[in-house]
This record gives sequence, structure tokens and C-alpha cells, in this order.
Amino acid sequence: MADARPSLLRRSLAHRLFWPLLALVLLLLGNGLFNPGFLSLQWRDGHLYGNLVDIANRA
Repeated sequence: MADARPSLLRRSLAHRLFWPLLALVLLLLGNGLFNPGFLSLQWRDGHLYGNLVDIANRA
């Protein structure tokens, strides 16, 4: 008896958040490659600083 459930890959591709999350990951990787300081994080005076922190705060 064959299992009628679609594969994990097919279910992932059909999920409505897959493509937006993939685009976000690709943008972050692209920014990290072309601007190496983009992904840097610093801990100063008990606070986290960096471009990613600024983006997360304003999102």
C-alpha cells in the first residue's frame, strides 16, 4: 500500500512562507558577501549593536 502523503520537499515548497523566507536568506547572504561588516555584531556596555540588530528593532 503506497503512502499518499507528499514528500517533505514538496510540502516545504508549497508552504506559503517558504519563498519569502528563502528570499530573506538570499538577501542576507548577498549583503554579507558584498559588505562583510553587515553581519558583524558587537557587545558594548551590555547592549548588542550591529546592522542586523538595527533591522530587527525597526521591523
